[in-house]
This record gives sequence, structure tokens and C-alpha cells, in this order.
Amino acid sequence: SQAERRYVSILRRSDGNAVIAGFKRFPTPFSEYWPFGNRFPLLYRLTPRMNRIEPGLQNPVEVGNTQLGVYVCYDGMLVESARDLVADGAGLLINPSSDQWSRDAHTQPYQAFAMTRLRAIENRRFLIRATPNGPSTIVDPAGRVVAGLHVGEEGILLAGVVPLEVGTPLPWLRDVVRWGALLLLALILVLPARLARVVLQARPLHVS
Repeated sequence: SQAERRYVSILRRSDGNAVIAGFKRFPTPFSEYWPFGNRFPLLYRLTPRMNRIEPGLQNPVEVGNTQLGVYVCYDGMLVESARDLVADGAGLLINPSSDQWSRDAHTQPYQAFAMTRLRAIENRRFLIRATPNGPSTIVDPAGRVVAGLHVGEEGILLAGVVPLEVGTPLPWLRDVVRWGALLLLALILVLPARLARVVLQARPLHVS
């Protein structure tokens, strides 16, 4: 059987020791794995160059007195990683990423950044996003870029960041809205048919 492969982020401490900061929790579908590929292994046999990345666990990593929430690349486009890391005590979010899968250097990298900066706003945390081929930025809890490098630029970003502990319901409200919308859609689809059936059953029968 094929050995499991995961993307991992490594943090080097000031004393020179390296520690695992976090795994990628949500591999990118159709690029790093086939959805339902475990159920239909023929998909992988037809595409032997598919990476077949497995999801990994994520927990805050302690550096000094600060809990860091590290999530990798595509994880930043989804709500769950940042939300759960903050719920587990992360006071600062870090998102190492890569935009090299796209040949577009003008639109796609900035679309990805626009999505990932929402995690700072939702969780009221500073966000550090580092990428070798996209915008590298430091974002404050209001979503403002306090330091950044554009695509193709190289350098070191310096900015003051503050680990925070304030909580916010915004990431959880997303689930409420999502499931509420699905429930509303189900009611819209089901209720008219049931009401029509009740009306037909209640209509008196006229015999001529």
C-alpha cells in the first residue's frame, strides 16, 4: 500500500530547534487528491501523478507565552481551520501558502489572499501569510494590511503583532446561516406540495 503523505509546516525556534507547527487539514480537491478516490481507486490508477495528500491534525503550537495557530495554504480559504485553532487557544494566526499551481500572477493570487484575510476579521486575530509566489502580508484583526509584499517581490516584513484572546461568534454564525438556508430551501420545496395536498383533501366532493 502507498505510504500516507501530508503537507507539514515546520517552525524553527530561536534556539535552533525545529518543531512541527501543523499539518494541512484540507488537501486541495482535484489537485492533491480525488474526492471519493478511496472508494473509487481507479481514479488514482488513471492519474498516477496525482499527489494523493492525506489530511493531518492541527493544534496550536506554543512559542514563548503565545499560542500560534498554523494552517497550510488552502486551509486559509475555509473557515474551519482558523476557527478551531482559535477555539483551542491560538492568539495569532499563521498561513504559509503557495500560489504556484496557477500560471496567473495578476488575479488568482490576490483572489486567494482576499479569501484568506477574512480569517483575521472573523476571528479577531492578527494573520501572517507567507508565500514565495503570491502576496505575503501581515493583516490586523480588522482586515487591514499593515505590511505586505506583492507578487514577485522579495523582502522581510516588519510589523508589530499582538496575540489576542477576544472571542467572536462570526465563524460559528456561518454554520448557522448555511444550515438555516438549507432548511429554508427544504421548506420552500416541501411545503407547497403538502399544502396543495391538504387543500385537495379538504375540498368537498360534488355529485351531480
